[in-house]
Amino acid sequence: MLLEFAQVRGLKRYIITVPVMTPKLSSYWLYFVTSTSYKLATSLVDSMSVQIIGKPSEINTILNLEPISYKRAVALAFEKIEQNTIVSSWKDSMISSGRLYKNLHKYVNVPKYGCFRDYKEARVTNQVTTLDKIWSIGGETGWYYGNLLWKLRGYMDKMVGGIGLRRGRTSPTDLHTGDALDFWRVI
Repeated sequence: MLLEFAQVRGLKRYIITVPVMTPKLSSYWLYFVTSTSYKLATSLVDSMSVQIIGKPSEINTILNLEPISYKRAVALAFEKIEQNTIVSSWKDSMISSGRLYKNLHKYVNVPKYGCFRDYKEARVTNQVTTLDKIWSIGGETGWYYGNLLWKLRGYMDKMVGGIGLRRGRTSPTDLHTGDALDFWRVI
C-alpha cells in the first residue's frame, strides 16, 4: 500500500527491511514519523498480524455502490484535498487540536487491531424498512440502545467543550455527507 500510495503521488519510495523490528519499535517509529497518536500507532501495527478475509456481500447492490481500487481511492482523496472539499478529517478531533488536557489521549480507547469485532450475522427480510430505521437514528428518534447513555455522553461532550447533542439532525429520515447527527458528522 505504501508503494502504491507513493506511485499515485508521483514519489519514489523504497522499502528497507530492518533485521530487528519488533511491534513496539515499529509503533514508536510510526508515532515519530507520522502524525498519529502512540495508541493508534500501536493498534495499527498490531493489526498487521491479523488476516482479514472478506465475504461476498449484497451491500454494494443495496446502496448502489461500485467498489474502487486502493489506487483510485487515494487519487480521489487527493483530488478532494486539492479542491478543498473535505467535510471532516482527523485533524478536526479534539485530541488533534490540542484543546484537551495533557495526557488525556491516554484514556481514549482505540480498538485493538484497528476495529471492534462482532461476529453476529442476521438475514434481513424487509430491506426497505431496515434501511429506513438505519437512516433515521439519532436526533428526535434516538438511538437503538441506551438513549439515556447517549444523552449522558452528550452532556459529557458539552462539559469538555464539545457540541453535545444540540445539533440534532437536519432531516429525520435522510442522511447526506456533511450532515450533523447529534455530536457526529456524516462523512
